[in-house]
Amino acid sequence: MEREPVIDRRTAGLLAAEDNGDAALLYLALCSGGQLPPWPAARREAAMAALRRLGLAEEKPLPRDDRPVYSEQTLTEHLQKDAEFSMLVGEAQRTLGRILSTEELKSLLSIRDYLRLPCDVTAILISYCVQRSRARADRMIAS
Repeated sequence: MEREPVIDRRTAGLLAAEDNGDAALLYLALCSGGQLPPWPAARREAAMAALRRLGLAEEKPLPRDDRPVYSEQTLTEHLQKDAEFSMLVGEAQRTLGRILSTEELKSLLSIRDYLRLPCDVTAILISYCVQRSRARADRMIAS
């Protein structure tokens, strides 16, 4: 099955140059049907402002958040029965160097289950964000 690309090269370049992981994640969420990350309003609006500056979003209000709410039981079932999701969780924890909270696991499940972002792409995105964050921290320490 052939998948339609989520973003073109120009857009990917704009998002990478912006160096704003929140803006990139929000852009992907909006492209996938309006599912928004469970962020505080100020964080969401800051990411949206970056997208507007890049010309990737209109001035209209953000769509409401209608993603499914996952129970701990549903999360446990996915961790036990979905090998690919379990591997994503392990990879995310190794990359971040810590155990993910229940809410973080629910967010990962939402990315996989609701947004349908493949696990390998999600793992790459997590790794990229961690690398960028470390590079930023190193630049701040060096200054």
